Amino acid sequence: MPVRLGDDALAEYAGRYETIAAIADLTAADGLLIIDVTIRPEVLEQLGEQEADEPPIPIGILAGDGDRYIVPDGPAKGMKGYFTRDDSGEINGIHLGGRYAERVSVDR
Repeated sequence: MPVRLGDDALAEYAGRYETIAAIADLTAADGLLIIDVTIRPEVLEQLGEQEADEPPIPIGILAGDGDRYIVPDGPAKGMKGYFTRDDSGEINGIHLGGRYAERVSVDR
């Protein structure tokens, strides 16, 4: 089970993360992080789709070291991943659904 953290503690993880195929905006709400994923238009075009209707994904930070998380509810329930840090200790990426997304902006 994830630990419930305050929005101030979760602010360290909030921001925009990007892969070649998607953009993930993370915000803090009620002790969890909420991931809003947007598939890039060029990827949707390649898939022959007009738009992807992806519901926001809640994730909770797991206790212990490693910046690990779990999805506690919804269609992706049980999915796990982790955040990465640079040499200075700042969050610089997230492993999400088997893919690495680089942090491109910070929401603080």
